[in-house]
Amino acid sequence: MSNSNIPLQPSSKKGWLYSKWTVVILLILLLGVITPSSIYFVHKVQAETIAKEQLHAKQQLIKNLETTAFSDHQFEQNDQGKMILFTDKNLSDSVKQIANTFIEKEKSNADLTLASTHIQSVTDQVGEVKTVLTNYTWNSDTKSYTKKSEKSLDPTYVDATTQQAITMQNLVVDEAHLAAIRLAVQQKLLDNAKDPDAILDQVLALPDFTWETQMMYTPTQLTITLPDNSGVQEDKVTLDYKTIARAINPAYVDPTIVATFPKNEHTGKKQIALTFDDGPNPATTPSILTTLKAKNVHATFFQLGEQVAMYPELAKQVHDEGHLIGSHTYHHLNLVTQNQDVIKEEIQDTDKAIFQASGILPTIVRPPYGAVNQDVADISGRPIIQWDIDSLDWKTKNSAKTLQQIQSSIVDNGIILMHDIQPSTAAVLPQLIDWLQAQGYELVTVDQLLDYDALPLHQYFSQDDERVIS
Repeated sequence: MSNSNIPLQPSSKKGWLYSKWTVVILLILLLGVITPSSIYFVHKVQAETIAKEQLHAKQQLIKNLETTAFSDHQFEQNDQGKMILFTDKNLSDSVKQIANTFIEKEKSNADLTLASTHIQSVTDQVGEVKTVLTNYTWNSDTKSYTKKSEKSLDPTYVDATTQQAITMQNLVVDEAHLAAIRLAVQQKLLDNAKDPDAILDQVLALPDFTWETQMMYTPTQLTITLPDNSGVQEDKVTLDYKTIARAINPAYVDPTIVATFPKNEHTGKKQIALTFDDGPNPATTPSILTTLKAKNVHATFFQLGEQVAMYPELAKQVHDEGHLIGSHTYHHLNLVTQNQDVIKEEIQDTDKAIFQASGILPTIVRPPYGAVNQDVADISGRPIIQWDIDSLDWKTKNSAKTLQQIQSSIVDNGIILMHDIQPSTAAVLPQLIDWLQAQGYELVTVDQLLDYDALPLHQYFSQDDERVIS
């Protein structure tokens, strides 16, 4: 008999179900092991591929930089994974510290950061620390790094020889130069003021500059931070080096600016500076100005403050016609016999009168009688201009004798003392100029004669006779 129609026994059904579920469970277990392993393996392969691509892109980026931006320097390379530092091999520790401080402050969580530091030459004596930090992101489509951002160190300058920060002693050298810078700051404050008269007294009383005075250097300009007790609203003044050429070491200045510094076009020739004291005087100064203009000659006028206050238009005319104005104090006192307060008053009152008349502060001083000591030099804060050829016009009051005196004592590159309050001087001036020019002399102003290089705390008797006041 056939068994095909015999029903399945319960025990057989149970075994079949157990077998079915066993297979399912085994499949699940198998998938649970294989699938994560497969995913892990795939991710690992992908990560390794990306890492290789990134390494290749990084190497290519570095190679490109080495043949372009870094081609002029020998760099040490420090690969820190996502940060690569390129440092010029010749940098001092102090320069490296400047760069590292900047990098630590500016670095970010970029896919790759490149930072380079070197010194770029500005002049033979000045280098600029150039630190550039560039952040890149990974572009999976192009398989390359794309620049995300770039930051540069603020201009930081060092001495090219020592690689130390440039100090004010490097640039300004000594106290005489500091005094010259103070005078330039005073003039700049007045030039910038909407109402100069409102701040004139405070500007003239500006405290002396010291090595503690804050100054910010660049090769193109100098910024002075004024002391808290300056009495003026401006807290900083920026000076072009051309205006303080005599006060700074040109080795630390951009050569294109040095080329614009004032120069004496008569250098190498016989020169004479005509100087006139005690004016302006409406009875005689106009005649002298007329002669100078007709002869195309510029001279130097040491003006008395009280005369300027009485005749401001005449003082302005002297300036407007291209002559150099110096201070001869206010009342023509012998300053070495006065106390410091009187000396200061004589200088500042004259500065005030000349500025109100002509818009400029005098940059040179001739004390009455040529009398000078340390107090006079310190308080005036300007070069002291003496003379080596005395016309004695104040004594003889005679044109012929004035001319003869000058002719008998003339020396090359000297300074002639005359007075524009003497009628005899005004009368003989045309003849004197003709005689000097016939002798081959170039007639110049005092600043030209001294090659725009005269310094405070020094006195000058001629181009070749400079003496430190002590």
